[in-house]
Amino acid sequence: MPLSIDFSELYRATSPHLLATAVEHRLVVRDAETLQIAALFSCSANVDVVAWAADSQLVAVASKAKKCAQIWSIVDPDWKCCIDEGVSGLSNILWSPDARHLLVFSDFQLRITVWSLVSKEAVYIQYPKYSNKGYAFGMTAATLLSQSVKTARILFQYMMPMTGRFSRYNLTETGFNSSMDVNGSKGHGTLSVETTDLEDIAWSPDGRFIAMWDTILEYKVLIYSPDGRLISSYSAYENGLGIKGVSWSPSAQFLAVGSFDEKLRLINNMTGNH
Repeated sequence: MPLSIDFSELYRATSPHLLATAVEHRLVVRDAETLQIAALFSCSANVDVVAWAADSQLVAVASKAKKCAQIWSIVDPDWKCCIDEGVSGLSNILWSPDARHLLVFSDFQLRITVWSLVSKEAVYIQYPKYSNKGYAFGMTAATLLSQSVKTARILFQYMMPMTGRFSRYNLTETGFNSSMDVNGSKGHGTLSVETTDLEDIAWSPDGRFIAMWDTILEYKVLIYSPDGRLISSYSAYENGLGIKGVSWSPSAQFLAVGSFDEKLRLINNMTGNH
């Protein structure tokens, strides 16, 4: 059986990178440089998924057989949390960038449960298209401003594609909000996009653009603004299998598109050239 393994981010300037490994029903946290054990946790069942929070202060594991997720604090050994999904099952877990919300994906794409570790409340996103892709976190301009002045409130947006559309949700330190402005009107945040069957999405690092691409049966890349305006579209060819994967450059100027014709194309987001 392959091991579940995940590295943490550097959460303090003086702290080392941490490495978490799961072996059956145990989670071992080690110093990544010396491999000395920093913490050892006992899980309720064999571990299928290991996930670090962005600040490296919390680590979560998930057991598909037990249908539960467990969370431990690296800085506070007495703090722990257990989330039991019950009959809905569990297929995957994902941390939000604020490290205080855990997204739990149920079996059969029935729902995503967004658990707040601050308010201890849960809200639901019904019928996601996938459990292992089709989601992206992006920061708004207000978020970047809030982070620069070190204010407490942080806003994140969560997106998930459905057939030809995507939805946007707000995650904050104090809760979850699915009501937001889209095209100048109050609404749930759902927008139809010009695809046959929306395959996946990628938010640019600066939060200004969202790349979306169509089913593998069609080569089509669309770039939208967060408010739903179509910025540009690109299609390399009409006949043949389409796109395998898409990735933004750190500057958000270029978009790398890999396709089934065994070519990697770089699209200039500013000019539309490739």
